[in-house]
Amino acid sequence: MKRYLGADQDIEKRVKTHLFVIGPNQSGSTFVTRAIERCSATWSMAREGQHMLGYHGPDTLHHDIALTWASSSKSVDFMRSRANYNWGKTRKAWYFQAQAARQDASIFVTKSPPFLLIADQLAEHFKQVRFLFLIRNPYAVVEGICRRTIEQESERAEALRLAAEHIMTCFEYQKQNIETYRSTGLFLSYEKICSQPLESGRKVQDLIPELTELDFNQRIAVKGMYDELLRNMNEDHIGRLGPQDILTINEVFASKLDLMRFFGYELLADI
Repeated sequence: MKRYLGADQDIEKRVKTHLFVIGPNQSGSTFVTRAIERCSATWSMAREGQHMLGYHGPDTLHHDIALTWASSSKSVDFMRSRANYNWGKTRKAWYFQAQAARQDASIFVTKSPPFLLIADQLAEHFKQVRFLFLIRNPYAVVEGICRRTIEQESERAEALRLAAEHIMTCFEYQKQNIETYRSTGLFLSYEKICSQPLESGRKVQDLIPELTELDFNQRIAVKGMYDELLRNMNEDHIGRLGPQDILTINEVFASKLDLMRFFGYELLADI
């Protein structure tokens, strides 16, 4: 299929809407973004925004807490500092590397989990911004993060704590995002997308009608690990957590119960 290259087009004139998929890591944002990018009305990139050549901002691949960037106030402040971004240069680099199936595509879409902390900057520096806010069961997120970061069993409790603090901070910022951008954003949970893909797709189309071909009920390759229909993997992930793991996680989650309930989640009892 022919692809039109941003380097050959005046995307500044062609793009009418910028869609940012905003969600913590391990929350299904890659699958969702890939599904949206298959719509012919979109300009998209080979990798998420923060990892593209020419991006002027913090890149978690070169950060010492690549998967738990919201676990400390120091790292959050670093990610949120406006001094660390140049959105004019970033926009030009993104547009140059973008591709589309149609020359008249008008939706630019990208995602990067840390953008959850800077939705205000995205809304300020890009025209006609729309947000798709995602969230997932925090126990599943913690397990997914730790499975990729723990090298020694002796480090497990600390890794679980960091991941738990990370996702609770993400929840706090995501709640603010949802409340701030009610008129230009849509909130969907990972669980809802898995259980009701057609309805979820229609809600995204209500937000951006041009995404007429959007289909969450399809096979999509994700991070070289999955190439299958979207399915809820929470039970698999949470099932890997032992009783002591849940106790450790709950030491963090217990003080954030109201926040968890805002998104429809409860504390798990230790097994």
